[in-house]
Amino acid sequence: MSNSSSVVKQNFIHRLARDYSPLVLIMVAVFIAIFVIGAATAPNFLTVLNIKTILRDAAIVGIMAIGLTFVTLSGNFFLLSMKELSLIHI
Repeated sequence: MSNSSSVVKQNFIHRLARDYSPLVLIMVAVFIAIFVIGAATAPNFLTVLNIKTILRDAAIVGIMAIGLTFVTLSGNFFLLSMKELSLIHI
């Protein structure tokens, strides 16, 4: 049985390395390390209130990131600066 479990682990690791970039894997590893260190050192880290606070704060940044992604992909990220520039030259 240990032979089949090692094959499954190797297949999982090879699949991760094939499907994801090294930067993504490093970022996930850093996130997991910070989560484990926070859970081990802070007694109130895994409380419901703290997890809700973290999710609420991350949601604000996530919503802004989604909006800015569409603006950047559409190429309209110069509109505000162009309007301001035209007002300056009048």
